[in-house]
Amino acid sequence: MKRITILLIFTIVSLWAQAQGSIATVYLKNGSIVKGRVVEYVSGESVKVSTADGSLFVFRMDEVERLDMGQTPSRRMVRSGYKLLIDGQMLPDEQLAPLLGRDNFATYQSASRQFKKGRAMVRWGWALAGLTVISAAMTPATEGVSLLATYPCAVLADILLPIGYIRKGIGKGRLNWLADTYNAGQLVAVPAPSFRVSPVLATLPGGQQAVGMGLVLRF
Repeated sequence: MKRITILLIFTIVSLWAQAQGSIATVYLKNGSIVKGRVVEYVSGESVKVSTADGSLFVFRMDEVERLDMGQTPSRRMVRSGYKLLIDGQMLPDEQLAPLLGRDNFATYQSASRQFKKGRAMVRWGWALAGLTVISAAMTPATEGVSLLATYPCAVLADILLPIGYIRKGIGKGRLNWLADTYNAGQLVAVPAPSFRVSPVLATLPGGQQAVGMGLVLRF
């Protein structure tokens, strides 16, 4: 039977004024990759990461293959047409997806399609409206039969234009919301200084176990 030695161990588990708020990429042993803002990091024990879509993940360090932690970048997302740009650059979907998160990326794809369809409807509507004006101007008033041929174009223009502007506007608003949500997630609230003391069980050289206290400092 192993002898249990009671020791008082004050271990600074987390001293991370620099790590707090950093962007980390967590490579898990199961092949998954999670990128987000570090909320809490306990060395050798766990890491808590908040992703851009608001999800919060806690990983034990024995689940982590590699942890890449860098300084907080000043990256800003803006909408350009039906695309979202990071620092003025258009990222491919495979790079944009982990930044937005699964749910928000699905919203991005839906909003992009909505914007493009609305834009196409607006363009067709104005083309038909222009065709109606030209046809009416070129048709003598006495040729009523020929003038009636322009009515379908006018009717289609009246339908396509308002619906197109509405669809385009909704898609634009959803894309702007995604950009604002991402940018808001880049802001880090500085926590008040705090500390937490909790019991820990450590294995000493020789196989002996020691029950002590762990001290977590955050500032």
